[in-house]
Amino acid sequence: MDPRPAATHIVGGVAASGGREWQRPLTVLSGVGPATAERLARLGITSLQALLWHLPRGYEDRRYPSTLQEAAASADSCVVVAEVVAHRFVGIPRGGGRSRRRGTLHLEISDGRRRAALLCFGRAYLARTARVGSQVVVSGHFTARSGTIAKNTTATVVESSDFELQLIPAGASAHETPWFGRIVPIYPLTDGVTQLLLRRLTLQLCASLTATEAASADGHGLLPLDNALAAMHWPEDFEQQARARNSVAFAELLTLQRSLQRRRPPPRIPRRLSHYLRERVVATLPFALTSGQMRALAEIDADLAANVAGSRLLQGDVGCGKTLVALLAACAVVEAGEQVAMIVPTELLARQHAETARRTLGAADINVACLVTASTSGSRSEGARSRAHLLAALARGDVDFVVGTHALLQSDVAFGHLGLVVVDEQHRFGVAQRRRLLGKGHNADLLLMSATPIPRSLALTVYGDLQRTNIRELPPGRQPVRTHLSRMDRLDKVYRRLGLELDRGGQAYVVVPRIRANGPGTVDVKSVFATLRQSPLRRFATAMIHGQFDDASKHLIMEQFRAGAIKILVATTVVEVGVDVPGATCMVVLSAERFGLATLHQLRGRVGRGAAQSYAFLGYAPSLTAAGVHRLQAMKQSHDGFELAELDLQQRGPGELLGLRQAGLQELRVADLARDLELARQAREVVQGGEEAPILAHHRG
Repeated sequence: MDPRPAATHIVGGVAASGGREWQRPLTVLSGVGPATAERLARLGITSLQALLWHLPRGYEDRRYPSTLQEAAASADSCVVVAEVVAHRFVGIPRGGGRSRRRGTLHLEISDGRRRAALLCFGRAYLARTARVGSQVVVSGHFTARSGTIAKNTTATVVESSDFELQLIPAGASAHETPWFGRIVPIYPLTDGVTQLLLRRLTLQLCASLTATEAASADGHGLLPLDNALAAMHWPEDFEQQARARNSVAFAELLTLQRSLQRRRPPPRIPRRLSHYLRERVVATLPFALTSGQMRALAEIDADLAANVAGSRLLQGDVGCGKTLVALLAACAVVEAGEQVAMIVPTELLARQHAETARRTLGAADINVACLVTASTSGSRSEGARSRAHLLAALARGDVDFVVGTHALLQSDVAFGHLGLVVVDEQHRFGVAQRRRLLGKGHNADLLLMSATPIPRSLALTVYGDLQRTNIRELPPGRQPVRTHLSRMDRLDKVYRRLGLELDRGGQAYVVVPRIRANGPGTVDVKSVFATLRQSPLRRFATAMIHGQFDDASKHLIMEQFRAGAIKILVATTVVEVGVDVPGATCMVVLSAERFGLATLHQLRGRVGRGAAQSYAFLGYAPSLTAAGVHRLQAMKQSHDGFELAELDLQQRGPGELLGLRQAGLQELRVADLARDLELARQAREVVQGGEEAPILAHHRG
């Protein structure tokens, strides 16, 4: 008779029935009463479905027993079959109850070759359950040390304080115990919920699943989802666990792809495009468009002339001319009698883009406006009147092109005929925000722009409903920024080099991670600004800027920096995006290890925008690990934003990268977009081909 916990008849057939059956309470499982259900709820486990999706965080391989000698020499958890040969209580703490006066229980076990001591901290009850002469299975980490084994006798002692112990019933073998001879899951826990409890419950549920449906793989080696989840809890071997993991990841990616398919826009009457206004603007440019810019415009024009609204992601390295492409695309929309709205994450960037748009589109007589806050500068009443006037002009259609911050999303902002929405630094905005702005038009086109290239796996998943255009060419005359690494305790050399570049007429950013220090080893804007004012660099005009400055002050400082009146600007990442100062030739980033590679690449892109050779200096903490230094060296070795984006995804994960929590990626519990590129591609092919995947026999509802 198999002593392992068996599946209850109540749960039998749940895989076949699906739907509401998966929402049944845990009390249908054997051994789960109201108190246990309440403890499980602390982990979010309130139903059979939630239990099935409470997946292991790791595994212990208990299929093959070790000797105590082998276990002591291994760094991994091992399983040992042994006999309890003695009880000892070591140490007599002062005070406490009767049991505490006996000290800590040491269970001595023997595998027939040597002994080991199990240090039972807080587990004195094992003296009653694991009696001398009992046969036990012990799983845990063992160590060997020099110690006393008898009076005046020292030897190498094997011991363990991190272990699980199971009694072998009299007359039974070790293989008849529930958690031996198999791969055992290790679950995330909380107070009152033990590994033993979760193992008993998942074994019940998974035994039911495998009993009601054969776990046969499809042509791709993927299992039906129910069976895959069961195999993730209790795999027969690690090959099955890997196949099960890929099956669940594929199911998640398939569900994501189908949700993207549902975003397809309705049909519309195609626009008739003409390019008279665009040609007038291009004729005034002091340079020729790159081949990448011309290709991007052709692809955007195809969207604008299509019978459904287009959704396109325009990505390319900093300085490749994405903003100009967006402005030239806007010309065609305005010429068709419609309006364009560009939303950006900061007021500083909005004002800069508005000024650029007025200057660039002036030859086409396109009316440009800027909407950044609930009220504009000046007195409150004057600001309210100015804003009301602008909103009325937008609603009438008198404003052709408006640049704004989140203020564009407010309910009182309306358009006469919104035809194109441009989202700059698109990762700063969520899907719901984009849809809200698009909803102010009728079948308006969407153009997202990013200087942080999207890794391929994200492009196949989160951005799978977007057409993509990449601009890889930089304008002629641009030189790659030379990047150097320096320890923070050796910054004197960096500052001397900075002085030489400033003497040649350049300007410099010094970027720090925080406004205020938050512990030893951290740097902040104010302290760095004060240090520079007392250093040999004090001969250069220096200013600081950060997110707590009011918008008017930030605008004034940036204008002075752009004009060359300020030579050194100490800042936070408020200068990360969109700031265009051609005279800036040096970027110093302090505590660079605190930034992601995508952010460092963006910061480096703030310099090198003119003809002069530019430099980036990345200062890192002296205590930074070799792996951390190696990560920063990627910035020195590569100027390819696409390559750095892939590295950033691998190192930081999709949840942190690009603000993806706003795009639904928190639902991916198993799929890893840094490693599952091929699965993402296959899922997209299945959805685009209209195929039905057998793995969707069950989903989370």
